[in-house]
Amino acid sequence: MLMVVRVTENMKYNSIIGNIFTVQNGYNCIMEKMSSQKSINRTSDNPMGMTRIFDFRKTKSFIEQYNRNIDSADAWLSSSESKLSAAGDLISKAREIAVREASSTATETSRKLSAENIQSLIDEMLSLANSTLNGRYLFSGSATDTPPFSASELPARIEAAGGAEGNEFQGTVESQGHFTGTSNKTFAVRIDEGGPLAEVEYSISLDGGKSWCAGKDDLSAGTVELGDGVQMAFDDDGGAKPLSNGDLFYVKSYAAGYYCGNNEKLSVDVQRDSPVTYNLTGQEVFTGVGSDGVDIFKCLADLKKAMQNSDQQSIQAQIGNLEKAQNQITLNVSKCGTRQNRLEIAESNLADLELKVTELMSNIEDADLTQLVTQFTMKEVSLKACYAIASEIGNTSVLDFLK
Repeated sequence: MLMVVRVTENMKYNSIIGNIFTVQNGYNCIMEKMSSQKSINRTSDNPMGMTRIFDFRKTKSFIEQYNRNIDSADAWLSSSESKLSAAGDLISKAREIAVREASSTATETSRKLSAENIQSLIDEMLSLANSTLNGRYLFSGSATDTPPFSASELPARIEAAGGAEGNEFQGTVESQGHFTGTSNKTFAVRIDEGGPLAEVEYSISLDGGKSWCAGKDDLSAGTVELGDGVQMAFDDDGGAKPLSNGDLFYVKSYAAGYYCGNNEKLSVDVQRDSPVTYNLTGQEVFTGVGSDGVDIFKCLADLKKAMQNSDQQSIQAQIGNLEKAQNQITLNVSKCGTRQNRLEIAESNLADLELKVTELMSNIEDADLTQLVTQFTMKEVSLKACYAIASEIGNTSVLDFLK
């Protein structure tokens, strides 16, 4: 049985309008792509492609952060290298003075005048050793808000013990003893199992909390032996608020000498899981602790004293120390150069990676303008045809059906 379907005028109009909207939508999409020169302007354009674009953008953000890290570390190393080079020049001047005043032709008067020159060099050296970059001290280790060197030699000392924010302990904690170490240290105590002192379990750190070793399983005596003659004494004041899990306590200890910073390293990631140390501590540069080096400030102070006393033998003895000091500074200048070379290599690798990521992103999201122009022309023809047909239907009248 043949089924006849009647096509009404309303159906014709709806069909024409629907086709016009469809063609217009395609026309507008092509115009948008031509304007942005991107084939993907929203997630619905290509969900799979957009997911990859997001991953690539995330990678590029990491690259940008690594580049910022490299710039910051390079500025720090460049400034450190500049200050150390200037320090090397001061040591050379001090050695020249020492050689001159160690000769038999030098007089007591000339040596006392030279002692004043040495004091000027000491003042300049102190200024260089306490140099800052953006308000942070270059040679203080991780204590970048603390001037690394004092103007005079200080005795060994222990600061008052302190607790971390968030500690629940309401008793008292004190530092005790006499520090016998050769380098500055930050000791720490971490409460692993809280409660009354006799039931407490704790761990000890000799490097400010970077690594931990087990302590005793109680604090019944109230005192923790931290090492190098330093103790930390606890009193729970009747146990109103005893030690709790996670409570942290610190005490800073300083060796005798001029250095007031620490020996902690500063580092930044220049690639994933690839940190680079960018600071040189005053301890390794100016005191020589740990490298059989020379305490530069003590050497200069001893040289000044020898000249004030017109002590020829003591002056001669300092010449060798000044040579060691010069080598010490030169070695650390070389360290700056070596680390800057690594930063340059990392920066070059990041540039290559960024170029590759940009290329991959371009392959996915960049539009082919030649193809878009062709499609645009075709859509334009289709749209004009739709408008023409729609206008013809609009001109149809009852008289047309009577013909």
